[in-house]
Amino acid sequence: MSDVPEHRGRKVESEIYIKAPVQKVWEAWVNPEHIAGWFVHFARDRAEAGGSVTWGFEGFGEFAQDVLVADRNERLVLQAFPGALLEITLEREGGSTKITLVQSGFADGAEWDEPMAGVGSGWDLALGLLKQYVEHHFGEKKHTFFVARPSAVPPIEAREWLTDVQLLSRWFTVSGAPARVGEPFELRLHHGAVLCGTTIARSAREVSFALDTNDIVPDLKTFAGSVMGPGPSMVGIRGTSWSVDTAVFKELEAYCASAIERLSKELSA
Repeated sequence: MSDVPEHRGRKVESEIYIKAPVQKVWEAWVNPEHIAGWFVHFARDRAEAGGSVTWGFEGFGEFAQDVLVADRNERLVLQAFPGALLEITLEREGGSTKITLVQSGFADGAEWDEPMAGVGSGWDLALGLLKQYVEHHFGEKKHTFFVARPSAVPPIEAREWLTDVQLLSRWFTVSGAPARVGEPFELRLHHGAVLCGTTIARSAREVSFALDTNDIVPDLKTFAGSVMGPGPSMVGIRGTSWSVDTAVFKELEAYCASAIERLSKELSA
């Protein structure tokens, strides 16, 4: 087994259990077609030790990472720039695969607190999406939309707007709110639609849920900056699906765009 480079500076950690063989979860990380099935907009090159991979995010550009470690079915370590490491470890536990993720390279200083918290929250939601992909949609093509607007308040102050029933009713729903992870819920929207589903991920500031009837996973997001550095506060909704009716998906995208516009205005009031 290869040695793992030392993580330096502050770091975020996340973990999840997926009911699938380790080999399948490994492919979801190292195969460019599969990682584009749940995480990135596109990817180039398979992750092999000594090589590099490129990940692209629609609207946010692309970046290359060196592959420092690729111990098949066990550990993957990527480096975007010196000192910034992303380490994924896989372990078989019973009938599931445990994923442990560590990302480091965040500088000291209060201005880095929000980017670090946002990356950690983003990984919590991303791993929930990975679980959905591997367990139910492995190999299927992903469809996405992402709508975002500026937030006049930092993410830590905007988070209740994504989960509190009263606050959600002012921009996204008429009634209802996402439940605890693994629990069902019902959301009634302003244009009359009813969304039933199950919460699949919930961090300290964001939440994502899988809808029962039309195979869509919406993420309600609030963030500022990234591992690359501090940035402006934003609120947004990302929608992901693998086998959705195009008209339904477009309708939800339009609704979410209007809802995020309302939320942005609420936060600026």
